[in-house]
Amino acid sequence: MDKNFTLKILMVLLFVNLVYNSKAQLNYLPGGFATTAGTYVDLGSNGDSIVTANKDDAFSSALPIGFTFNFNGAPYDSFVLSTNGFIKLGRDSASRHFLFTVMAQPPSNGPFTSTTSPTPAGSDSSMLFVFGQDLISATNANAEYRVYTSGSPGSQVCTIQWKNVKDKLQAGLGGQYDTMNFQIKLYETTNVIEYVYGYWSTTIVISAARFAAVGIVGKSVTTANQNLHLVKGSTIAWGSSVPNTGFYLNNAVNY
Repeated sequence: MDKNFTLKILMVLLFVNLVYNSKAQLNYLPGGFATTAGTYVDLGSNGDSIVTANKDDAFSSALPIGFTFNFNGAPYDSFVLSTNGFIKLGRDSASRHFLFTVMAQPPSNGPFTSTTSPTPAGSDSSMLFVFGQDLISATNANAEYRVYTSGSPGSQVCTIQWKNVKDKLQAGLGGQYDTMNFQIKLYETTNVIEYVYGYWSTTIVISAARFAAVGIVGKSVTTANQNLHLVKGSTIAWGSSVPNTGFYLNNAVNY
């Protein structure tokens, strides 16, 4: 990703929910993934503001999706937002926020201490990572989180938005981007998951690798076939990213 850019091309990640009755494997598979270009549409004042205790390492309360969303063989009518770029489907928050440390091997300067998964607790499940990183408010704007369910019954879309966030200083290195905007979209009936990325800006240039989790976790963060993550090197364009099953380690986005 270019260091100085306006992301006018959206990278949309489609994890098509395949008909799969076995609970042993995540039923969103790499074959259902696609990227497309489009126009980012900010929610503006539509929907409801999502309240968190602060803008750094905080969860929201359980919030309604607005319809039943079926994920990996289970129905969900609610989600919990993390300020760190992910949601957990259902009414419970994840076990804890990530611990952000530099690891001896990739992903250095990445968001997770676990060597096998996005979170260190095997009990966590049903999580969607649009940009899993240690995020705070942008330098010149307060972070805002919002949810908006639109459309007619049977074909509704729930949009969850992170606006004016930035990646936090890690191991003495400042964040790569000063303003990030992105969304998760959940589609009724089809159960498609869409990750949409809008305008990002930066005022700092760093040479260190920076990693984020982009993907989904099914019924277990410690079972390889319950994890699907995007893989991208630092010189690879977002449109050339590829999805891969297995743990977050070595399946990360170098942004």
